[in-house]
Amino acid sequence: MFSYFKYKNKWNKSPDKSFVIFSEGNTYKNSTEALMNELSGKIFVNYITIDPDDIYLKNPREGMYAFYVRLDLGGLLFLKFIDSRLFVTTTPGLDRLALKRSPNVGHYSYFLHSPLDMGGYKKNSLDHFDSVVCSSDFQVRSLRYLENKHKSGKKELPVLGIPYYDVIYADYKKMPAEKSAETAILVAPSWGGNNFLNYLGYDIIEKLCSEGFRVIFRPHPQSWKIKEKTVMDLVHKHSGTPKCVIDGDVSMVNSFRESDFMISSFSGIIIDYIFLTGNPVIVYDYTRADSKYEDYYEADDFDFQSWDREFFMNACATAEPSADILGVIGGMEPAKKKEYILSQKKRIVNFGDASRHIVSYWIDILGKLTAT
Repeated sequence: MFSYFKYKNKWNKSPDKSFVIFSEGNTYKNSTEALMNELSGKIFVNYITIDPDDIYLKNPREGMYAFYVRLDLGGLLFLKFIDSRLFVTTTPGLDRLALKRSPNVGHYSYFLHSPLDMGGYKKNSLDHFDSVVCSSDFQVRSLRYLENKHKSGKKELPVLGIPYYDVIYADYKKMPAEKSAETAILVAPSWGGNNFLNYLGYDIIEKLCSEGFRVIFRPHPQSWKIKEKTVMDLVHKHSGTPKCVIDGDVSMVNSFRESDFMISSFSGIIIDYIFLTGNPVIVYDYTRADSKYEDYYEADDFDFQSWDREFFMNACATAEPSADILGVIGGMEPAKKKEYILSQKKRIVNFGDASRHIVSYWIDILGKLTAT
């Protein structure tokens, strides 16, 4: 209980408890940075993070009160009874996992950090929020369907965009367009059972290098967190090797700009890559290779094809596990997919300019809560 009172005392030092951003830390830096840029001078921000290395703990912005909360019993108890008007987060699972609704919070708002549809969320992840800030109509369709399926309360679903595109799109445009004469491939695996390298083997990277390609290997951020042995071995092996570059940067824009195409499996990074670069992608489909997937994710309740799966199938070159990767590379036809890709990019509202619309929405909520 000592930690509970420690956090409570910290919280009591905040000069204005109206608005909270709850963050999982530096992994979501691009999303929080975009919002902070827009919030500056408009709302006092209480920034609560579960990452002890969070950049805002070391360098808090003006108009911000930042502190670290460990998710031990005391920390969880503190969050369960925190008093604030508006609590916003990109952490799902409210009232289902560790984060519980506080009776002293007026409104819980979830904002998305990717343009993916809702099928990849664990079941009931967003049921207990008062609002979910969406980027497109297809997310609204899925969330309304799930509300009906789960018989959960109807929530506000403003379609305002994705804040992290504000940062990475601006960064991407600033970067020089010159590339190496070598064809560079970005290899960007997803996480868990959907990681195509678990099936193909990591020696595919060696094969691509031996064929004269320059490979930029970008492990999933979770790999760095748990220091996955296979990834770490590869990092040590290729340290300083010009044919294989290991990208561990939080921002992916350098790798995006330097590469000519990407190889991945079903993951949000594919959409980011295609929307920013227009370059082709080869996607390996292992979506249901893990039997634990069944009856665990929201997609299992859908009676329709999720938008992201439809996008992957229509915008990417798909590869079977047994396919020869060099043959797949040679058979790509990106020009035929450009019109479709452009039409889908237009469905993401406020692309590169979402944060000001989102902040305006939150200010409106705070005004209503204050009035009542």
